[in-house]
Amino acid sequence: MTANEVITKLPPCPKCNSIHTTDEQPLTEEVWLFPIEQPQSFEKGKARYYCLDCTHTWKKYRGKKPYSSIQKIEAFAGGFPGPSYKVKIDFETGLIEHIEYHSIKQENKAQLSNIEKDWLITELYKCDFLNWSEEYIVMAEDGTNWDVKIEFDTHCEIKTGSNYFPPKWTKFCKTMAKISDGEFY
Repeated sequence: MTANEVITKLPPCPKCNSIHTTDEQPLTEEVWLFPIEQPQSFEKGKARYYCLDCTHTWKKYRGKKPYSSIQKIEAFAGGFPGPSYKVKIDFETGLIEHIEYHSIKQENKAQLSNIEKDWLITELYKCDFLNWSEEYIVMAEDGTNWDVKIEFDTHCEIKTGSNYFPPKWTKFCKTMAKISDGEFY
């Protein structure tokens, strides 16, 4: 093995114990034969594992523990004609930044207490945002664009969308607004 090679170990299927698993469900022939029949909005790169032997799917992140290993979150929501919001949370330093872009840029910073950190992890877990798809898109000229960048100690994940939102998006927005003491939608 060379220094440039990366080995990814995927978990065995919890249903049949097969080691033939992947982190994204393969496309079926129907997708290629009839692309017009695909819905206008679709989810790309779901945060799920897929068994190639028994076709069982399961969430990548189960339980609350993965939420405790988040180091940073940067969430953005906005679009034409505005306003736009960005919330940055650094779990290690406890720094929370809220930035609002409208006619002028407004910033406020706060410190995350241990009680607030525990509350935030619980609320993020309720949103199940680690298991959101990588992309939620509906083609439109105007509307709301959003992204959430999640940094762990070993890797980063980015969830994005345009005019289409994951389950519990409203709860996520309310959580970001409350923890940053500003608006977020």
